[in-house]
Parts: sequence; C-alpha cells; structure tokens
Amino acid sequence: MRAGGIPMRLRNAMRLAALGFGFGLMALPAAAQVAPDHPGRAVYNKSCATCHDNPGATRAATLVSMQQQSPARLREILTTGVMQPMAVGLSPQEITDVIAFLTAGQTAASATWTDAIMCTTDKRTVDSAA
Repeated sequence: MRAGGIPMRLRNAMRLAALGFGFGLMALPAAAQVAPDHPGRAVYNKSCATCHDNPGATRAATLVSMQQQSPARLREILTTGVMQPMAVGLSPQEITDVIAFLTAGQTAASATWTDAIMCTTDKRTVDSAA
C-alpha cells in the first residue's frame, strides 16, 4: 500500500534508519564534548583509562558504557560497588570530578534510563537459601 505516494516498505525502512541514526548519536562519546582541562579527565586518565580504554584486554566496561550510567549509579559503583577497591585512593572530590567527566554529555533522559531498569533489591540481603 502507498501512503502519500511512498510505498509502505520504504516508509518503514526510513523510520528504522532514522531511529538507528538517533541511537547512534546517543552513543557518541560524551568525553569528546568535555573540555580538555576538565579535572575529571585527569582523574580518569590517571586512575581509570588503563583498563576502561582497553576493555578487550581487561574485560572492563567501555568508556561509552560508563558514560551511559547515571551520576548516582556511578557514585554507587565507585563507593560501594565493584570499583570500590580501585577508587580507594581517590578523594571524594576526585570521585565527584570523574563522575562529572563521565556524565558531562548526558541529557536528563539519558542520565536516568539506566536507573529505571536497574534492580533495586540489595543483593546482599537476598536469602539464597530460600
């Protein structure tokens, strides 16, 4: 069927292409949008880049995947989560700076989508014997 002279298949293909392009733009590294002298960039380069810029070699999360996390989630990961041992040498200000660096390019919607799908159950309180 044609709607407005454009075959339905072509219209659907165009919609999918536009959607894919939009998602591609969302995946652009936010770090590229951050000033080179951002204090969080220095913290990232010193304490994080060795692993997170080489995820294939270290099995670490990529910079892009970290940039998709909310500031609250990143703070949790660094202070009580899996990265706590790596962040032990960072001051509270350095943690704040690296979080600001990682989330600098986020919009309100992109900063909260991961929180919306995150399991809120504290894994430490789940009774696995039940």
